[in-house]
Amino acid sequence: MNNTLIFKEPASNWENYLPLGNGRLGAMVKAHPCNEIIQLNEEGIWSGGPIDRVNESAYKNLPEIRKLVREGKVLDAQELGFQSLSGTCFNERVYQTAGEFRVDFFSKSNYGIECGFPLQHKTPSECLSSYESRLELSEAAVTVKYSDENGVSFVRRTWISAVDDMLFMHVTADKEASINFRAYFDRGIWVDSIYNEDGFIYLEDSHGIPFAAGAGFVADGGNVKADGFCLTGQDCNEILFFIDIKSWKWNKKPISPKEYKKKIKKNTWKPALQQHLVQMREYVLSHGINVAAEDLFAWHLVEFKNYWDRFGLNVGESLSNQVETTPSLLKKASAENTDIINLYANFSRYLLIAGSRVPGELPATLQGLWNCYMDPPWGSKYTININTEMNYWPVNLTSLGECEIPLFDLLARAYPNGCDVAARMYH
Repeated sequence: MNNTLIFKEPASNWENYLPLGNGRLGAMVKAHPCNEIIQLNEEGIWSGGPIDRVNESAYKNLPEIRKLVREGKVLDAQELGFQSLSGTCFNERVYQTAGEFRVDFFSKSNYGIECGFPLQHKTPSECLSSYESRLELSEAAVTVKYSDENGVSFVRRTWISAVDDMLFMHVTADKEASINFRAYFDRGIWVDSIYNEDGFIYLEDSHGIPFAAGAGFVADGGNVKADGFCLTGQDCNEILFFIDIKSWKWNKKPISPKEYKKKIKKNTWKPALQQHLVQMREYVLSHGINVAAEDLFAWHLVEFKNYWDRFGLNVGESLSNQVETTPSLLKKASAENTDIINLYANFSRYLLIAGSRVPGELPATLQGLWNCYMDPPWGSKYTININTEMNYWPVNLTSLGECEIPLFDLLARAYPNGCDVAARMYH
């Protein structure tokens, strides 16, 4: 069964990054050997809190709009409808990225920042010629393998655990003292502060729904530190990075804009984030990196396979006896190429599991859980004329009923506001 996306070249744009998710946290992994980018999402990060968009002129103009339509004066009805039936404002809140976690890996021979933006290390040709990345759908993990100009082989495995509700990246090398890195957060101009504290780095912002992202790591050997806005390490044997994001969370009942402004003054998300990161660091230190990483991944795998193993699809016979890269399969797409059909079906099922389940509380948006923009196409919101429904068409077909629950929960929370809008605009 085809469960693996395989690449021999790093992604050139965000759309070709590799997606991970646990329902609440999402990531798109560039999977670059030397200049890694993990674009981050958290389901609660939107451009703002609740707003009352009811157009109070709606009902008094509704009879006139209907009269104009009956009289065939469609343009007049359209003009009056625009003024009195549109929401105020007619722009909804949009789903936004939490930013990027960037990690530059380098050897002593390619040390030093290359000019231009983003600032990064040069990539030796040996790293690219030996490169391979995989998204293992049945394991919900991204693996990157390559060798550098000194013949050292590196392996990175990245996953987002629903059990521990955190993103992990485990880095190993087949020669001691070979891992050198610099890691930091970036969110462009949309950030209040980026800093280090107690060995972690943090990004905080309150332009929309307020949130904090935090990253830490434990390394075996080498010289490591948190300095300025960076995590750095030289001559390390092994590393485990871990990342979490906490945003302001609403209760199950709708709240008014006034109540929202009061609630966000109580910064409850940052202390929860700090506690989670500290607990994870203590766990890794007490068990050792390799043991901790394997245990954390094993727990993640058991939980994920509870969803994944419920369904299988195998259409036709493979046209090739060789393992092909995903770009090669796509170029050969046809009704006869059942390898790409099976992979497509499994990838779609994978995205549903990754994007809409516990520990998440919100359903999949227009782009699922993944969005790299501050002002994304169509707001990456809930487009309920058809797109939301399409997201959930495969749910029961593939025995994933739990993935539908966040959608029904949101419908229940939206119902009181829907009643209020119906009453005030249309009586």
